[in-house]
Amino acid sequence: MFTDNEKLIIERFKNYPSGRTFLANVIDRELSQARIQVYKAEKKAFILVEKNYYTTLDEVEKQRITQIYRWIMYVISVSFGLIEFLDECGTYINLRNVDITDDPVTIGPGLSDSNAHKFEITQTGVVEQLIKYIDVQIEIKPEIETLLN
Repeated sequence: MFTDNEKLIIERFKNYPSGRTFLANVIDRELSQARIQVYKAEKKAFILVEKNYYTTLDEVEKQRITQIYRWIMYVISVSFGLIEFLDECGTYINLRNVDITDDPVTIGPGLSDSNAHKFEITQTGVVEQLIKYIDVQIEIKPEIETLLN
């Protein structure tokens, strides 16, 4: 029923310490060379990709940046699709708002802005979902096992 990537996300939610089950914590590992910044008040989001100091912005570097950007967009898409599916089912997860006041909220390793290529996420739906889920705790219920087996 679930893809391997969706199962991995579910397992991370299940195994993460209680009280820390935010989407940011679960997908953080996928952002080894990048981070996401979400500006809730401005309704904007950016992907920052770590600069490679050993090369100029040549075709190889552009390809690396494009691959990282696409991977991040894929992880975001899979995560939101999974959360929304489980939420619609109604019996597999609990969503609990925890008002995070940081603005921007950052997901991923702590690159400095000067150490990264910065790209705005222009897909309105993706930005809206990031804002919606950035400060929501997601608790996976034991009933999920019926879907995983």
